[in-house]
Formats: sequence, structure tokens, C-alpha cells
Amino acid sequence: PPLYLQTLDIFSSSNKIAWRWISINGTGNNHEKVKGIDVFNINNQGQIQATYAEFNSGAWLADLGYPECKSA
Repeated sequence: PPLYLQTLDIFSSSNKIAWRWISINGTGNNHEKVKGIDVFNINNQGQIQATYAEFNSGAWLADLGYPECKSA
């Protein structure tokens, strides 16, 4: 299914953009809210040079039905 995310925050400097998000739908059963952050490095031409992403993979796995990752 499609993944729907809600933006929590966006902040930037002259050569970086950071995007914080939370899942709305599409991570499995959607019981856990998956949060993440993506950081984009921007080159001198204004293009994305590199992307780094982190998110709560344990919450996503719990939503997919892996019992070892369920919340307390």
C-alpha cells in the first residue's frame, strides 16, 4: 500500500535540509507511529548530493506483525 507521511518539521542551512516526519498510514497495521528524519546534502548547483535517512525500524517491524518488536 502507499506510504503516507506527515511533516513534523523542516529546517535548513546553506547546504543541508533536514525533514522530520511521522507515519500516517502504510506501515502495516499502523498501530505504532513510525518517526524518522532525512538529511539532504545540497551541492553548489542546488541539487541533492547525498541523502541520509533514519527511522524507527522497530515500530515499523511491529506494524508488520513481528512479535519480537511489539511495544511495551
